[in-house]
Formats: sequence, C-alpha cells, structure tokens
Amino acid sequence: NYTMEQSRESVLDICRTKKTMSFEKLFEVCENRIHAIFTFLSMLELVQQKYMRLIVGEGRNNFIVEWNEEREEDVNDFLLQS
Repeated sequence: NYTMEQSRESVLDICRTKKTMSFEKLFEVCENRIHAIFTFLSMLELVQQKYMRLIVGEGRNNFIVEWNEEREEDVNDFLLQS
C-alpha cells in the first residue's frame, strides 16, 4: 500500500510547508506501523541528502525536523529522478 517514492514526496511536502516541526508531528499522518516505517526511512534518506535537518532538542527523544532552505532549488530535480 506504500511506496518509498510516495512517502518521500509526502515528507517533502510536509517539511516544505511547515519548515520546522517536531519529530512526532511528522508521523501524525501515519495510518499504521508500516506507514510509519516508510515515513521514517524517507525522512532519513532526505536528511542524508540534506533536504532537511534533524536538530536535537532538550530532554529525551526531543527532535526537531527542519527544512533546509539552501537546498530548496534542488527539490524538483530530486522528484524528477525518483
């Protein structure tokens, strides 16, 4: 029911729109565990490719997901390659 391409596009859209959000907020749209796993893997891939950043907040398991504005012009190229 889920694909990595669909998941990447969804994570990109959410992050591009919100710019900065809590790690948990990214997973609010997930329907089940499998959907959450696809979302998590897509997020890791996009962080690795510098489309977004993970910022460690205070306390335990407190992460902020932040859109990387410097990479924005490359998003269309990324989607075309997928």
